[in-house]
Amino acid sequence: MVFQIERCVKVQMKGKLLAATMMVSIAGSAGAGERTLTIASEGGLPPWNTLTSTGELTGFEIDLGHELCRRMRYDCQFVAHEWESMIPALRQGKYDAIMAGMVITEERLKSIAFAGPYAFGPSQLATMLGNDVVELSADTPERIDLAVETPMATRVLERLSQMLRGKRIGVQAATVQAAFVERFFPGATVHLYNTLQNAGLDLLASRVDAVFLDRGGLEDLLRNGQDRVVPFGPSFVRGPLGRGVAIGLRQEDTALKQAFDRAIAEAAADGTVRTLSMRHFGYDVTVEP
Repeated sequence: MVFQIERCVKVQMKGKLLAATMMVSIAGSAGAGERTLTIASEGGLPPWNTLTSTGELTGFEIDLGHELCRRMRYDCQFVAHEWESMIPALRQGKYDAIMAGMVITEERLKSIAFAGPYAFGPSQLATMLGNDVVELSADTPERIDLAVETPMATRVLERLSQMLRGKRIGVQAATVQAAFVERFFPGATVHLYNTLQNAGLDLLASRVDAVFLDRGGLEDLLRNGQDRVVPFGPSFVRGPLGRGVAIGLRQEDTALKQAFDRAIAEAAADGTVRTLSMRHFGYDVTVEP
């Protein structure tokens, strides 16, 4: 069965992102004795991170990042950077850390380190009301944990694969969701986007039949869809979808990783992560110890 990929990277918000990226070039990395950290985020993944009309970064990760820096006795500066070149820019020293809804995966661990995870959320398919894929998924379980392969998970994924044969699925490029769709739904035509917001816009315009995204992005899409967007099938966690959302760091920055790990553990233990979760998501994304 031939797997088709149709790259449909949109340019909406590109001007904002490129403008914000220019800020990165003048931000130096924090070295010995300095107390300022530069943290990159995308600005296109609400409520994790988003750009305001004035080009400022805001969202759950921005608030959490400032809180972690406070606990570490650092000042932190957030800068926006395009998702697909974020890891190379980190390794080149353009900033000190990444907080951009980035999930820990084995592939990413080959090139960078992670502190955390600090959050955990499922991923799910969504479509427009009236699309026939919804009718074919009524009896699937609510959530499937892919950390261990089970016969039930295999059956559900095979059924979804059949349902989505010939359908157009929108996902953000270079994400665990994109890799998931490529692996489990080979009969679909995959549309890759630079932001989830652009994938959502194409779903609302019926240019794709479904999108696959994390729950935070799904909640934002449901709000914007005004009852026209419906999730379908189970939500999926862990396994191919990674070990949770974490802070990306250079592999040699071991002291910074240890400091972030301590601050994350403290913020989770005293309820700070939960408080910020409820404020931005409406549910708790805290990683249980």
